Amino acid sequence: MRARFGEGLPEGAVLAGRKFSGEICDSTKVQEHPHRDWVLTRILWLGGMEPGHNLGGDVDSFRRFIYIHGTPDSEPMGAPASTAAFGCVTRT
Repeated sequence: MRARFGEGLPEGAVLAGRKFSGEICDSTKVQEHPHRDWVLTRILWLGGMEPGHNLGGDVDSFRRFIYIHGTPDSEPMGAPASTAAFGCVTRT
């Protein structure tokens, strides 16, 4: 992990550009915006450790903004969950 964000934020805090937007996510907002890419409460920004694989150049995890972040409880796990533009990967 290279950086972390969200310390002290309330559960459901919406992060935009790695900053608290002032918005709190709840089930109503998730239903109103079903295609939104939610980044909630905490971000762990990863940094690679293997030159040429995930460190340096075009493969650098940190430069590519590879995060582990919170999502709404209602979001499915085990399947791609966002648009190709954002590229979120969910756990299985």
